[in-house]
Amino acid sequence: MATLTLYPNGAGSSSVLTPVGDTPNWKCVDEVGTIDSDTTYVYRAGGLGTGLDLYTIDASGVPSGAVISNVRSINYSKRVGTGGATKAAIRIGGTNYLGTSKSLTTSYSGAITFTDWATNPNSGVAWTVADMSSLQVGVESAP
Repeated sequence: MATLTLYPNGAGSSSVLTPVGDTPNWKCVDEVGTIDSDTTYVYRAGGLGTGLDLYTIDASGVPSGAVISNVRSINYSKRVGTGGATKAAIRIGGTNYLGTSKSLTTSYSGAITFTDWATNPNSGVAWTVADMSSLQVGVESAP
């Protein structure tokens, strides 16, 4: 079974986090392969409540007729200052779905978190190739 990794390639339906190092937001999180050592990223600005960024993905590489057994959203999150939590996020069928909250407890520490969706949470059935064309991925950042 092959694994196909898809990366952000455009703005999704929510873009409220603050970008650093590039614009628009999706260009700050589209690393292919390795994390760019904090050259580009998005963050929740002080005073901002919960922030959600969603990004489109390029699903053109998903072969027609492919069997999709799982969708995994991977995020690298880092705490700077006090408090904070992060959740992987996806959007499908006009609804946002969030993964489990990961508390960021140590200042300047990074955490790679992921959430797996074995089925499409919007339909409750297996993912389809057509789902990949409308899927958005992202992150929710909270105080």
